[in-house]
Amino acid sequence: MEQIRYVKIPTVETRTEPDTHVEYALQVQGPVRSWTVWHRYNDFVAFAYDLSREFPGVSPPVALPPKTLTSWFSKLTAPAPGKGASSQLDFIEERRHGLERFVQSMITCEDTRWRMSQSLQKFLAPAGKSARYVKSKGSGDVEADSGWVTAASWLDDMRGAEQMVRDVRQCILKRENALTRNEVSISHQCTLQAKRKLGDLAKALKDLERGLDAIGPSLTAGELLRRQDMLAGLSEEKVNLTRMVLGPGVVVSSSDKAALLDGASADANGGTRVLGRAGNAPKETNETRGLDNQGLLQLQADRMKEQDLVVTDFSRLLQRQREMGIAIGSELDLQNQLLSELDQDLDRTGNKLATARRQASQLK
Repeated sequence: MEQIRYVKIPTVETRTEPDTHVEYALQVQGPVRSWTVWHRYNDFVAFAYDLSREFPGVSPPVALPPKTLTSWFSKLTAPAPGKGASSQLDFIEERRHGLERFVQSMITCEDTRWRMSQSLQKFLAPAGKSARYVKSKGSGDVEADSGWVTAASWLDDMRGAEQMVRDVRQCILKRENALTRNEVSISHQCTLQAKRKLGDLAKALKDLERGLDAIGPSLTAGELLRRQDMLAGLSEEKVNLTRMVLGPGVVVSSSDKAALLDGASADANGGTRVLGRAGNAPKETNETRGLDNQGLLQLQADRMKEQDLVVTDFSRLLQRQREMGIAIGSELDLQNQLLSELDQDLDRTGNKLATARRQASQLK
């Protein structure tokens, strides 16, 4: 999604195809390029309708200038010389300013959802890629064709998908912390959130695949291969996250758990143990209840990672303490050297005072 900085409507044109109407030139300034798109007033009406469907119950920052009867009467009757023609030009100029304020208010609004709106991006798309807003025959609904994608907007969508991956990982981390604190409801909510985000990620990956197919011919071979690798890595990450989210949630039958615990007890009583105390069968806890073998292994791996992080932090703390000790030792050596020099200066000063006293006694 290309970031738009501002929009201006400097000029208008009267056209006769397919009927007599006025079209407005929208000059759009992006981060590194600018372009011009032409829209008639009906396109603005369709655009406002799309906004109402995208954000139901919310009005734009500035309202769309209303349609007046003047524009309809101007098509039926030729403007009279003088005052009639002047009033029509004034009406078009007033509408031009109103339409410019209507679009520009979404770009400068503090609420970012307006300038990030898909409807706005389609409406201001460059020529050849902009959505054409038309009335559906017989239904009265307003609809637009499929969206557009550019090389820059594809990278923005990729960054959005990567953010979805980070959000899913955050949900998984919250779920593990909730399981540690035996907060089952919070853990369940985190799992549901992760599943919803995985669904959004799957849709985003499909859009990225279609978008890459669309812009592939315009990219160099190396750039196309790089983006394909990015997409493949993100797809693999999505598969791994799906396993992490759905794996621990598998319900294990009581017979499987009993067989696992009975097998461990039999091995403890009859087999030769290397570690641990014989005769102590493993006990089920609230943290491990509901986990299968893969879930237990994942839980153990997570605990080992947490212990490794604690050990790493402790090692860094010891390193800082060692550096502080070395700095204190260096400071003490410097202070001792200064004290030694001060002692030497005191000795020299004492010798000079003794010599001065002897000379003064000789003068007496």
